[in-house]
Amino acid sequence: MKLIISLCAAMAFTTGSARAASSGNAAQVGGAAQALVIAPAAMTNTGTLRFGQFVQPTAAGTLVLTPAGGLSATGGMAGNQLIAQTSGGPAPGTFQITSNANQAFTVYAPTSLTLVNGGSTMTLNNMTGALTQISGSSTTTIYTLAVGGTLNVGANQALGTYAGTYTLTTLYQ
Repeated sequence: MKLIISLCAAMAFTTGSARAASSGNAAQVGGAAQALVIAPAAMTNTGTLRFGQFVQPTAAGTLVLTPAGGLSATGGMAGNQLIAQTSGGPAPGTFQITSNANQAFTVYAPTSLTLVNGGSTMTLNNMTGALTQISGSSTTTIYTLAVGGTLNVGANQALGTYAGTYTLTTLYQ
């Protein structure tokens, strides 16, 4: 019996204009509705993700750059990260994110991207990030996001400068 009563009560709620009701068997009450539109998070690229310079390996390997700027190597790249660097040495990519105060968000990075030098390529994957709050007010919070990843270097990788782009997406929770 309880299920039937609940079902009947649910079916009694309809939308549209109210039907005329005879006095004594109808009740009316006002309600309110509202919505809050907030600004999307703003993101600015403030620094390029760089793996620096390294010697052409004879065996395939990886360079792993952490968001803190630490660089390690595996396989044929072992030891290559220790060579002297020019002013464009290894550094995480950096971004400034401005969001609404106390609004949680997630930053999405691509699964992988390709760095290109003419007809030669290298893959960057396993991107990681570290978020640091740098200021805040009652309306906005500003963060710095540092991004690292794994660069996959082939055996006898072609010489030259490799470049690629990636897109980060911020989504409020």
